[in-house]
Amino acid sequence: MKTTQCDHILRWLKEIGPITPIDALREFSCMRLAARCDDLKKLGFTIDTEMVKGVNKFGDNTRFARYTLREEVHVEATSVKTCEDRSSCNQVAPQDGCPHSSEAFEQSRFL
Repeated sequence: MKTTQCDHILRWLKEIGPITPIDALREFSCMRLAARCDDLKKLGFTIDTEMVKGVNKFGDNTRFARYTLREEVHVEATSVKTCEDRSSCNQVAPQDGCPHSSEAFEQSRFL
């Protein structure tokens, strides 16, 4: 099975720590980190969002989000629906409005 952006982000959060949108863009070509963190939250992970003040490359004040995995989820492997077409859709379940068919996968692969 293909490694998803959520897989990469979760691994980063566990092994490296907090992640920012620029980290996700550079490392995983993920332009929607907030959406992927929301997907992980729907799977039961507790991810905290901290708004950080910084300065951009032009010297202007800016704010950005920093996401941190707060605690591990300890669940038994369960079947969770996810979209098969990860290139254009990242819905966690078809009931979230995903127009694609779904495929079961083991939630335990995130643990």
